[in-house]
Amino acid sequence: MQLFANIVANDLKHPYYERVTTLADDYRAYVTGEGLDDMMEQFTMREDETAFEQRKKITQHIIPSVVSNITSVERKVPRSNGKTRVLAYIEGEQHKQAEELEEILKKFWGTMSLDEWMATRWIELNDVDPNTFLVVEWNAFDPMEEIAQPYPYESDSHQAVMFEYVNNVLQYLVDCNGGNYTMYMKNQTIRAVQIVDEDEKDRLKKQIEEPGVLMEIDGVFYFKTKEGDFYMIEIFEPHNLDMVPAFRVGYKRDEFTDGHTYVSPYHDCVPYLKKSIKANSEMDLTMALHAFPQKIVTAKKCSNPKCNNGYIYEEGSVEKCKVCKGEGFDVHTSAQDIIYVPIPRDSVEQLSLDNMARYITPEVALIEFQRQYIEYLTEECMGAVFNSDVFTADQVATTATEKRIDLDNVYDTLYPLSVRFAKDWEHTVKIIARVTSKDKGLIVRMTFSKDFKFKSKDDYIADRKAAQDAGVPDAILRNIDDEIMKVDTAENPVEFAVYKTVQSFDPFSGKTDAEIASALASNTVPFKVKVLYNNIGWIFDEIFLEHPDFYEWDRRKQNKTVDAKVEEIATELEGQNTQPPKFEEEDKEGDEGNEE
Repeated sequence: MQLFANIVANDLKHPYYERVTTLADDYRAYVTGEGLDDMMEQFTMREDETAFEQRKKITQHIIPSVVSNITSVERKVPRSNGKTRVLAYIEGEQHKQAEELEEILKKFWGTMSLDEWMATRWIELNDVDPNTFLVVEWNAFDPMEEIAQPYPYESDSHQAVMFEYVNNVLQYLVDCNGGNYTMYMKNQTIRAVQIVDEDEKDRLKKQIEEPGVLMEIDGVFYFKTKEGDFYMIEIFEPHNLDMVPAFRVGYKRDEFTDGHTYVSPYHDCVPYLKKSIKANSEMDLTMALHAFPQKIVTAKKCSNPKCNNGYIYEEGSVEKCKVCKGEGFDVHTSAQDIIYVPIPRDSVEQLSLDNMARYITPEVALIEFQRQYIEYLTEECMGAVFNSDVFTADQVATTATEKRIDLDNVYDTLYPLSVRFAKDWEHTVKIIARVTSKDKGLIVRMTFSKDFKFKSKDDYIADRKAAQDAGVPDAILRNIDDEIMKVDTAENPVEFAVYKTVQSFDPFSGKTDAEIASALASNTVPFKVKVLYNNIGWIFDEIFLEHPDFYEWDRRKQNKTVDAKVEEIATELEGQNTQPPKFEEEDKEGDEGNEE
């Protein structure tokens, strides 16, 4: 507690506080657009405050759109078909325990689950403030009658004033929120609550003199800050987790701090974003103030004899002419976007009819240059983050090998994100399991394949046809079939689990029709195998009708149930002359003709 009191009393902060808070403010501006005007400096010496205010009003920032385009790729990771998620138990009532923990996880983020928090908020925080700590908190509960319901609390880089890591393990975290401080430790949490009652403050002034020194008064610990504020220590019931229930969400290490803090995934393109602020502002000014036709017309000078170019000078005073309202010409329409010149006084000054009214069109070369420069900066942003142009709109024709290398660069960029995503999910589940006393025998695991499998169903179908034509082994075809089903059942993991269960019993999975026909006609294939294959749909319809959770059973128990069904059918067919299905010759010949 003395360490805690010393941190609060002396307003101590970790050594990277200024760095991480500055980055967080900048990142928030890039993502939301709020604060970009403050970044837009007065670029020219002749631009005064009035002109700069006009610049800010005219400029429409494109940075949030560019950043959104970059960060949208990150959101593909949680939806990857290459993600494997395991939450199970190795002892006790395994299915029931897993279901109970899943129910707790489903309520982690209010009406949304931990998985949804990770897929949404975890990624958002990496983009806006990667040095935010996610703290798992829970309200007081009666362990004899209730189960705790953990929920997320975000301690952003401004609030996380002090922390310490030893061998990459968090030892404690001090959070400042609303004037109060909370210290999260491995086995307990304590809070410093500011005293606001004046009578209480007067009482403490008489007993506490030195800042930062804990003093116990009537069984309660108090201390004083160097500014003269008083705090009371509130001690919560020990949770004894043997770990601080918190972690930082960032995954991209900041080389400036030797990896002690984190930067956003798009940090490498920040120099281009800063260049874009000025370039985009200059183009908006050009379009608003110069990029339109200027009309020049002749007009009579003001009829007021005292008017001198729109102003009247009398006895040392100057005021606008009330006849022409300061224009200097006898016109009755707005002078906006029109340039007036006086009508010639005699025939010598007479202008041709073509010169009585003329439009001057602006030079577009500068505008085109500005546009191309902004596009260049946008493309460089993508290249800096992904080392690839695969996500840019303007792509030239490339070979399959080049495009594969391009996509591999994207995967290389996303893979560290996926690794940290998986570890943070696992860590959070373990914290929640300990808090709710559901950690005994728990197995929790999440992994991502390195290629992420972002392909569509059509891509996999094309891959399967190419693989089948090439005569690849059955195992590869089965893997491609699995990927197709993963795409089809992306929103229903149970359906995929059922499919995998049925497929695991298919004796000819991955084989061609001709190979299957040959096997069914062969005397080397057992009769029961043929029975299983020919009746596999009916068999599993019956099984799942009787046992909806069959896909979760132990393999040995599944085998016994399937064998019993096969035996039942085989008994009915005993003595009958069963023949395997045959392909009609004319259909086969027709297919060969079509192939030719």
